[in-house]
Amino acid sequence: MTSSETSYRDNVRQKVSTSYSPDVHFLQVFGFTGLCFLASCYFGSLGSFRLLNWVPFCFLLCNFIEYAGHRGPLHHRISVLRFFFKSYSGVHHRFFTSESPTVGKYSDAIFALFPPFAYPIFLLALALPSAPLYFLAGKKVATVHFAVSSLYLLLYEVLHSFHHDALPSTLQSLLDRFSFLQRLKEHHRRHHDWLCLIELSHLTGNLCTNTISISRSQFSTYCLEQCTTAVN
Repeated sequence: MTSSETSYRDNVRQKVSTSYSPDVHFLQVFGFTGLCFLASCYFGSLGSFRLLNWVPFCFLLCNFIEYAGHRGPLHHRISVLRFFFKSYSGVHHRFFTSESPTVGKYSDAIFALFPPFAYPIFLLALALPSAPLYFLAGKKVATVHFAVSSLYLLLYEVLHSFHHDALPSTLQSLLDRFSFLQRLKEHHRRHHDWLCLIELSHLTGNLCTNTISISRSQFSTYCLEQCTTAVN
């Protein structure tokens, strides 16, 4: 880790509330997504095994929406969603680099997780196809998609935290045993390589095609300029 990266981490950590608890944050993730899943199963009366046939399709829909959201507002400045760009591209990608992809301490989980208020927003985005599915395939299929969306959001946060070694130690150690998850972790580490952040912005949009030239220091300066809001 370079001295500038160490300095940045120390600086941004000072902006985290002393009352912050990673355990509470993870409980909010599991609690919100779990309740949404259970509520959709209960109120949707999802008792037929035939409905399971829709799960792979719904999962693929969620995966596509995640991809679009990641390539969109998380890496491009969109006025109404500017906070997510600053939080993800400005803070997260500067705190975790390809050379230093893991947390320094457990409380650094705040930089790997989305803020709790964002979970309803992301769930609504993932569940958008539920509306057309309601008219095209019926209420139960639409409810299946909402249930899958809830679990998908949980899976995303768990895996993303795992990639940065930010999970509670017992769960982190358990997942570390799986070789395919280690390969996913390496893939995510490369995602944090500043040279491979394709279309992060108009400035860095053509890094991988070498149509523009930018130094590491220029990139760091750019990230600092984007990160004008602190983590609460």
